[in-house]
Amino acid sequence: MFTLEDTSNDSRQGNAATMEPPDNYDEQSTTKPPQKVTYADSAAFMGGVGLPAGTIILTTLFCLRMGAEMMLRHPVETLLQYALVAGIPLGNYVVWKRLRQQNFSNVIRIGLVSGLTVGTSALITVICLIAGITGIQPESGNGVDYPVSISCCGAVAATSLLASLYLMRKLCRSWETQGARNSQFVYSLAGILLSLFVVGASEGRQTVVKLAERAAMTEDTVQRASALNILHLPLLDATTELRRDIADPRSGGLSGMMLGIPTTASRQLYFNLTARPYESIADLGADDGTGDQVFSNSYDQFLASQVIGEVVPGLSLKRSQIRGAINSRTLTSNLEWTFVLKNKGATYSEARAEIALPPGAVVSKLTLWQEGRPQDALITANRPANTAYSKALSENQNPAAVRYLGKGRVLLQCFPVTQGKEIKVSATMVAPLKLDSQSQASLALPRLVASNFTTGISHDLHFLTDANLTLAAAKLHSVNNADKARLYVGSIKDQEAKNTGLSLVASRPAETGTISSHNTFAGGYTVQTIKEIPNTVPKNLVVVIDGSKGMKDFKGEISDMLSKVEKLTPTSVLLADSDSTEAPEELSVSAAIKQLNNSSFDGGHDNLPAVVKAAELAGQQNDSAVLWIHGPQPALNEEIYITSQAASKPSFYDMALDDGWTNTSNFLKNHQDIGPMIPIARTGKLNEDINRFIAQWQPGGHHYSVQITAQATKPEGSEIAGQDALDLSILGAAQACKQYIIDNNKQDATQVAIASHIVSPVTAGAVVSTHDLGADNVSYSHSAAHATAADKAASTDSLSGFTNSALDPQETAVASVTTSPGGQRQILVGTTSGTIGIQSADATIVQGVNTCGTVRVNNLANLEAGLNIIANLAELTGIILGGFTIVDGFIKGRNVKRLVYGVSLILLGLATPGMINWLVASARDSALFN
Repeated sequence: MFTLEDTSNDSRQGNAATMEPPDNYDEQSTTKPPQKVTYADSAAFMGGVGLPAGTIILTTLFCLRMGAEMMLRHPVETLLQYALVAGIPLGNYVVWKRLRQQNFSNVIRIGLVSGLTVGTSALITVICLIAGITGIQPESGNGVDYPVSISCCGAVAATSLLASLYLMRKLCRSWETQGARNSQFVYSLAGILLSLFVVGASEGRQTVVKLAERAAMTEDTVQRASALNILHLPLLDATTELRRDIADPRSGGLSGMMLGIPTTASRQLYFNLTARPYESIADLGADDGTGDQVFSNSYDQFLASQVIGEVVPGLSLKRSQIRGAINSRTLTSNLEWTFVLKNKGATYSEARAEIALPPGAVVSKLTLWQEGRPQDALITANRPANTAYSKALSENQNPAAVRYLGKGRVLLQCFPVTQGKEIKVSATMVAPLKLDSQSQASLALPRLVASNFTTGISHDLHFLTDANLTLAAAKLHSVNNADKARLYVGSIKDQEAKNTGLSLVASRPAETGTISSHNTFAGGYTVQTIKEIPNTVPKNLVVVIDGSKGMKDFKGEISDMLSKVEKLTPTSVLLADSDSTEAPEELSVSAAIKQLNNSSFDGGHDNLPAVVKAAELAGQQNDSAVLWIHGPQPALNEEIYITSQAASKPSFYDMALDDGWTNTSNFLKNHQDIGPMIPIARTGKLNEDINRFIAQWQPGGHHYSVQITAQATKPEGSEIAGQDALDLSILGAAQACKQYIIDNNKQDATQVAIASHIVSPVTAGAVVSTHDLGADNVSYSHSAAHATAADKAASTDSLSGFTNSALDPQETAVASVTTSPGGQRQILVGTTSGTIGIQSADATIVQGVNTCGTVRVNNLANLEAGLNIIANLAELTGIILGGFTIVDGFIKGRNVKRLVYGVSLILLGLATPGMINWLVASARDSALFN
């Protein structure tokens, strides 16, 4: 242990009057010859500099992803905390070096540095000690043994704390007067307080959010309401914090580790705050018994709530037209929605649109116009279609794709929309009409749910039919009359094209029975049977009404419905407008209407307690029913309620006003005795849908059942031909595909979907070139005669004018074949479901496509390219400079400092590309720049 006994410099004695270092001390040179390093000094160096520095480097390498996520979530706060942690070895080294050299200039600064190292080391030690005692462990650990890691970090921090305290004590004792020692201690104490302040300030907002989150999960309704009000404050931005916590709980920082709540609770709280469920493909693709789930091997949680992304500046919809042929007698329609997009931005862009199909509809064709020539998409299994599109996208080619998102929605993509130019793309779909009465049918129009381009224009409508069509919003009118067919034209506003409730109403002959068509794809016949079924009026009806924010605009229609249905059957109401896990009280219709009018409809409310209680109330009488009217609900409620034995199982009706996102099967997973829920089709305005539904309870009333089946022999009844026959075969194929999915027979579902050329949960479509797959992957079998016959059948219908690509039934294991403008055949092969493949230098593999949209977000493409160039230059620069520094160190007599600097530069250069890739991947996964 070295001593500092030289008092030749009067300034070392301090000011005799004040017993403090002199005012001009920082300006004086007090450097003395280096002192001999003792064993205690060496131990302090190893424990305060070497050990924490090595731990920081190893932790950074093994936790790079988590560090990048934390940096993106709270950049300023995280940088401050990283600086404090990195300051432990750096600060101890500075103090150790000053003591060895007896250099005591800048006394205040060196005291603050010493205090910062002590305070930071003490904080980490205490945090690790608390974490070890309480057993705190972040979720999604990716196989990391957190108890061992926390124990190791605590041991390193404690060792560093002892070394820092030793150096601080030695720094204070280097002064010979008590006043000077006290002043030095005060400066160090100020550094300790500064470290506490920095950590407190950086974690203050997150700590308030976490405490409010924990309070919002209690059973005390008053405390819950107060906590939710706090979380609604814009300054806290609690919804973003929750979304990031759900995506990766490890990135929540100190407050997230010490005060975090489980992911399931975070999802429930996110729903309570936003009235929107946070769902992943595991939730939305779950088997709900309808055959609508999406197949993929896995999913990317960070993109679980992102489908389209933000609007691309300069990208807009220039023109839009929906045209089609409608046959109300066969209850079939063939619709084509065409978009013309224009890019006024500075760079080319990928256009994306999410389209909600009419109930029961399927996409049968995608066309992209390139240089005025149409190119049809190849519809094949998910894996080859997604991989080919991703490859073409990464190579800046001009592909387009249509993918099934689930819940009757598809994602339409095309790339590139070149700056200053326009592009044209269309999607063709086959949709069934809903039979409202014996002489009237309705058709819900497709909707533009979301897009990354601006719209704001009117959408033109052109429908060819032999029936009378009405659509008040579009002011449809007939412009000609030839050969029974009439052309109806009109237009709808942009907002109407995005909202539910827009349906065509078509007249039809008052007839029931059977019609059939020859199945072009699989042989045999597709049979449609219409049956008239007498209505059964329930003896008791329990209505459950969701009190969430999304229901506010519908309370008038719901009140009218309650008044009407009360006249038909005894009715009681449960209003689920509370966050309590206890069920709401049973209300009369008049009391429920009054409460509806006074309800605030804020946030999201879990309806499970109310649905369970409604099932019990309805089950007390025979021939009862439960009607559940609701907005979005949580993906999965973990609560388990005890249900009593019912005297009779009631009927359950589900009227969803949530755009079809709630998976009722998954929602009622822990209560299998409730249900099955019979969905009420939404094809018009809410009051029209409600009136149509309760009309079936009118005395002596009837409703109609439409079934599509397949059989080998020709049935009795009329046989249709042309486009209508092809459309009926496609609808039959879609039904068969769905049934195969229900039966978990994915291979046969894929074969049926490819053969009938439809986009389904197991198939997708892409406009790509053959070389995207490589010559070795070209494998196809095409029956030209059969395709010609199908095209001939499609062209014989005077009502259509639209054709559908048809394939040989033997082509179930291969893709469709189309021809590019240059005569090059475009081929996709394979029948297995899969994931979107890696894209060029992209650091993330985006896996799966789902209803909330884990899809490739390409807005960072140019930024990635620029950052890759910077990363490569930084890597090269670091290696070159580090190499020269190492050589210079050897030339100068093995200068240890130069050697350390050289190795550090090389390591920094090598780590730069990885760090930038992690940051970009985390930014994309967190959808920060969509």
